[in-house]
Amino acid sequence: MFRHMSGLEMGDALFRERRHRNNIDVARRRYLNFPEFGHYDTWLIDLLQKLIEQNTGRQLFPNWQNVTDFPDTEESFVTVPLHSQGLQNKLDETVAAMKAADVHWTPKWTADTKFLCEAWE
Repeated sequence: MFRHMSGLEMGDALFRERRHRNNIDVARRRYLNFPEFGHYDTWLIDLLQKLIEQNTGRQLFPNWQNVTDFPDTEESFVTVPLHSQGLQNKLDETVAAMKAADVHWTPKWTADTKFLCEAWE
């Protein structure tokens, strides 16, 4: 855990990095012949693996699965809204009513509030 003051966006980034490193550490312990890279920058390994495969037709790390080989999903990790569906419905109704009334309201949001709005879209 980190002990410094930070905003929600930085906290989210730190938790994502911690989760990524933990997943790599668990894979090293549990998977037979899991490659040892000496770092956690797996996107660089994916890029290197793809380049070598394109140029030579073979894989540099045969036991490594590139993240880019899998399709993106709608799943969200770490920052998700935890309010009820009833509250979400009320929020949607309020926004729709404001749009219908052509209300142009520019709130003075903090950076944390803006981040949460973007993360919850």
